[in-house]
Amino acid sequence: MRQRTRTELRQARGASEPEQPSGARPGTLTVDQVRALQRSAGNAATANLMRFSRVSAPGVARSNGKYRLSQNGAYLVEPATGSMYAHKLATAPRSCAATGQSHPKSADYIEYAPSMGFITDCLHTAEEIVHGKSLAQEGDYTKVAGTGEAFGLGEDENIKAAKKYKKEADKLGGKAPVNDGAAPGVGQAFVIVDTTPKKNKSSFRYPYHAAGVIARDGDDAVTMEMFASDEDAMDVDRGSEPPQFQMYGPGLTFHSAWSSHYATPVTIVIEKA
Repeated sequence: MRQRTRTELRQARGASEPEQPSGARPGTLTVDQVRALQRSAGNAATANLMRFSRVSAPGVARSNGKYRLSQNGAYLVEPATGSMYAHKLATAPRSCAATGQSHPKSADYIEYAPSMGFITDCLHTAEEIVHGKSLAQEGDYTKVAGTGEAFGLGEDENIKAAKKYKKEADKLGGKAPVNDGAAPGVGQAFVIVDTTPKKNKSSFRYPYHAAGVIARDGDDAVTMEMFASDEDAMDVDRGSEPPQFQMYGPGLTFHSAWSSHYATPVTIVIEKA
């Protein structure tokens, strides 16, 4: 991951949240914009620039250096360097600001960086992305989409909320928005919860992982994620570590990327409480 300097982080924190076009749903494009994006993406395509859902991604934390291009060409993510780009016609990603730099292979793609600093806590970061602003620690900020259950109250409560969500989602059959079918929109977040943590034999012993969605293009979602450390996250350290951009879609769902770290994982969607 390309580490951003403290100066860059301070500059990013000072940027304002990008406004969405009046009457437009965040992350959506007009027909003409989609066609323009597809033409531009076709011109920019190289061996290292391809449709994400056709990529066999080797993992979440690191990639083989190939760019991940979203369904209609709106967004580019390079996990190996931590870089994220949006096409000049695409909706600006949430909680991000343009750096003024363009992609080395196409001037149509503009680099974006976080518009504020985050603490090393995945859920708190996701909640700040959901709300579009910095939040005080230890507040109750999110609920489970569809069921309205509060999320983040405690491990037992989170497990109960995840099980309830899955039970309700499973009633929808093959279209259930759970696990691989979870598809949060911009301003929502993925959360994968281990519903039987005592059975987890993995070295990754965290009870859940959350990722706020900052952009969506068709089947593909772009997230901005932080990761917990062995030390408690402190607000005084906000911005000391840069978040990581990821893209999830048919080629690598959020659930499939993270499920091996948990005994009985359930992926749900959370939103603003």
